[in-house]
Amino acid sequence: MNFKVTVKGLTDFNAREIGAFKIISDARLFIESKLAEDATMKTSLIYSIMEYGEALETFEPRNQTAQASNEKRSSEGGQSRGASAGPSPFATAPTPTGTPKKWWPTEDDTEKGKS
Repeated sequence: MNFKVTVKGLTDFNAREIGAFKIISDARLFIESKLAEDATMKTSLIYSIMEYGEALETFEPRNQTAQASNEKRSSEGGQSRGASAGPSPFATAPTPTGTPKKWWPTEDDTEKGKS
């Protein structure tokens, strides 16, 4: 058998042949290494293994990242990391220097002013 590996971009219409292999497992290993390189370079290319003009397998970068993120979530044990919707450490917006911290009257101030 002769398996051809083709690549095309997300906006390309035509695929380019980038390799030919006699064993399909060699073609898969080649594509996996290319996908790893593409992940570090942050490029999105679609790889296919072709035989007699028919696509046997297609490898897309979205599928690989989705599998990796699912594995990462399952290995964390349900703990989520990242930004949360907690309150801000600042009660109000930062104020310019020289302004008092509380410029609005409190209940104690209003009671003192009435008597």
